[in-house]
Amino acid sequence: MDPSARCVLWRSRVVRANGAFHWALLAPEEAELQEFLPVATAPGEPYQEAWHRSIPPEDATRMDQARTDAIDGGRGGYTAEYRSLAPEGAVRWLRDVVSISATPEATWEAVGVRTDISAEKRARLCQEVVYEISDIAHTVSDPTDMHRGVYRSLTRLLDAPGYAVVLV
Repeated sequence: MDPSARCVLWRSRVVRANGAFHWALLAPEEAELQEFLPVATAPGEPYQEAWHRSIPPEDATRMDQARTDAIDGGRGGYTAEYRSLAPEGAVRWLRDVVSISATPEATWEAVGVRTDISAEKRARLCQEVVYEISDIAHTVSDPTDMHRGVYRSLTRLLDAPGYAVVLV
C-alpha cells in the first residue's frame, strides 16, 4: 500500500447473532489496514477488534448506531465520521462511506471506503479559531481580556496534531 494513501477500500461480512451485528473483515489483509491506520493490538487480537477499541466510546456508539440503523432500516449504506487513536496517542479523523447489501445466506456484505480526513478537520478548526480571534479583536477592548480570549481560542488547536500554541 502507498504510505501516502489517504483512503482504503474494505469489505466485510456482517452477521446478526444474539441480537447484535458481528463484522468480519474480508479485505484487505490486516497488514495493509495496519499500514494505513496503525492501531495497538494485543497478542493474537484481530485488527478489527483493535481498530474498534481505538475509537473513543462516544464515537463508537454513534458509528455502531449508524451501522445498525442502515441494516435494520434497509437503507443500503451509511456514512460516519469518527476519531481513532493511534498507538502513540495522536488523534486521526476518519470518514467511512459504506454500501450494505443483503446476501442469500441471511447475512450482509458491506463495502466501504475509509478516508483519513484529519487534515480537513484541522483546516476547519484553524478557520474557526481565526474567526474567533478576529471577533475578539473587534469586540474586546481590554487588553487582558483580549489576551485571555485569544489564548483560549488558540488552545483549541492543542488537540490538533501538528500544531502547538506558543505565546511570545
